[in-house]
Amino acid sequence: MTRYPSGRRHLSTSPWGKRRRTVYGYDVTDLRNGRVHRAAYIGKTSAPLFYRDTQHRASQPWAWAIVGPIRPLWQADCGRIRLWVMEALFIVVKRPLFNYQWNKHNPRRIPIYQARRMYEAQREAYRTPR
Repeated sequence: MTRYPSGRRHLSTSPWGKRRRTVYGYDVTDLRNGRVHRAAYIGKTSAPLFYRDTQHRASQPWAWAIVGPIRPLWQADCGRIRLWVMEALFIVVKRPLFNYQWNKHNPRRIPIYQARRMYEAQREAYRTPR
């Protein structure tokens, strides 16, 4: 169990030694049709959601098109394997736009090279003053 030097438990650790784990999703505007796609990206984390949110907003080409906050789709005190299985299940069922693993047969999926080209060009168009 993770403990601080003061003896307090880490917020994401349960009393039984398993961590609070989360499958989360982002709602993102699809530039192909202008609609907001719910759970356009699905991920998993054992850390608090705001840490993972900060990482995604700094590194993903579609981060500027995120609509609303990061949304937890599922949470439990569980092991890593159950978390991995739940993420795969959510990806297969919800068919997000930006996930690669477990989502290769999704016809609506936007490949990463296309997402980079499409979303970065649009971001630059918004940045340049007219």
